[in-house]
Amino acid sequence: MKNNKVNFIYTIVFFLIMGCNSTNNNSLQEYHSEYIKYGRLTDPGENVYMLQSLPDDINEMSEIANVQGVHITMLSQWKIPRAEWNLAHANHDIKDILDTLKVKGNGKLTKDRKLEDRVLGACTKESIFSAAMLKSKGIPARIRVGYLTNLYSGDKAIEFWRNVNKYGNPNPSDSAAFDQFTLYMKKVNKAIEHWVTEYWDANSKTWKVLDIRPEYLQSYGLDVSYHLPDIYFEFAHEAWLARNDSAFLNDAYSEGELDGKSHIRYQMLLDFYSLLNHDVPGLFDDEGKYISNNENNDELKFLKKNYDDLSQAEINELDSLAVLLNNQTNIDELLDFYSTSKTLKINSMFEDRYSFVFIGQQKKAANNKFEIK
Repeated sequence: MKNNKVNFIYTIVFFLIMGCNSTNNNSLQEYHSEYIKYGRLTDPGENVYMLQSLPDDINEMSEIANVQGVHITMLSQWKIPRAEWNLAHANHDIKDILDTLKVKGNGKLTKDRKLEDRVLGACTKESIFSAAMLKSKGIPARIRVGYLTNLYSGDKAIEFWRNVNKYGNPNPSDSAAFDQFTLYMKKVNKAIEHWVTEYWDANSKTWKVLDIRPEYLQSYGLDVSYHLPDIYFEFAHEAWLARNDSAFLNDAYSEGELDGKSHIRYQMLLDFYSLLNHDVPGLFDDEGKYISNNENNDELKFLKKNYDDLSQAEINELDSLAVLLNNQTNIDELLDFYSTSKTLKINSMFEDRYSFVFIGQQKKAANNKFEIK
């Protein structure tokens, strides 16, 4: 009798646990399914059939996606002089990319696309392509922003940059001076800004980082495939959280006119807005088209604000944001953080019909209208 009672209690506990797990899994799946929705740069429109024609296997679709474009730096690794770069150009949004690919070569997304029929670009365009193709297959995907790291641990790092200097620069620098510069970059373990696609793997129930251009890292002498190991990719929020560590080197993250800490902030904000389904503000207009004269764009000026000019209130919010992103938070928490932010709101977020902020506003307005009636 006693054993029967114990077994009965175990049975109840088991079903309670399973019920809780089921509820959590359903909630988790509902949250991740939001990232199946397209963004302003990942909506293929009538070209969706091209992406849906790709294989369902992620490695196989990545192999085909890889040869639809070419990273500008890879041309120098293949020792093709800049004067001979005669490739197709397209805007960054997936519809324009697919429109261009339709009229080049056989017009289909296949493995045999010739080099001259590919779209020239870099990691931003590649992450947009891979996010769009995954979404078209019903796989939750989102563009993420951070840095390639530990590249200089590869045994071909100096050779890589020699090729960039010789074949990629219109006016190559003195080779000896350039080698010294490369050695300095190796010394500080230079991080390179990078965009990837993160997708939800239903089998392992984890987010996985996908990079459809593995030959870039392979050219440094690194052994990688389409799924990027953690050791070679650092999310922007991780770099932000590490910026006050004694081992942090500002030079390792500097890009263009921005010092390291300023650039990390820039990358982290772009990553945050991307998680709210608002793709690359400051560089693209409301229609998702590239703003060529972007130096006068107020949002880009805000994004590229110098770290030393930040107020303590701004730094405090950025610290809180980094912790939030580091905790793999859900969309509701991201939206709550954005709605209460005093320093991180941007106008284009409220004008982008794809952004979760815009969609949330529309739902709220509709509910208020219903309640008034």
